[in-house]
Amino acid sequence: MQDETTVTCNQPVLIIDDVMSARMVLSDMLMDLGFENRIEAKDGNEALQLLEKHDFQLIFCDFLMDGMSGPDFLQAGMSQNAKKLPPVIFVSSMGDGRSVDDVLKMGASDYIVKPVNLRKLRSKIEEVLSSK
Repeated sequence: MQDETTVTCNQPVLIIDDVMSARMVLSDMLMDLGFENRIEAKDGNEALQLLEKHDFQLIFCDFLMDGMSGPDFLQAGMSQNAKKLPPVIFVSSMGDGRSVDDVLKMGASDYIVKPVNLRKLRSKIEEVLSSK
């Protein structure tokens, strides 16, 4: 039987959230799924700087953040690195349809409403990576 909890990835993933505890929870979940190389940013500005230094497999981004918001980060990342920008999965407590639709139209790959569980996270990651 195939292991249903691990997705192995050697490239780093980027976690963008202004709440340190939220970054830690997501980072731990990603580690449980086999993502050993996780890099964190506290807002979109810091994330844009990290994009210049690293090639990420995936980006997990909060919607509302101090500094640069998630949608602003996505817009800036798309305009600066459209061909290099990896899939962006929003992970946010903002679950209203308009917020979700807006970022998906902007180019986000998917959207997960907090709280996140391991099974849902794994499923979304597999969907995004298989459609890449």
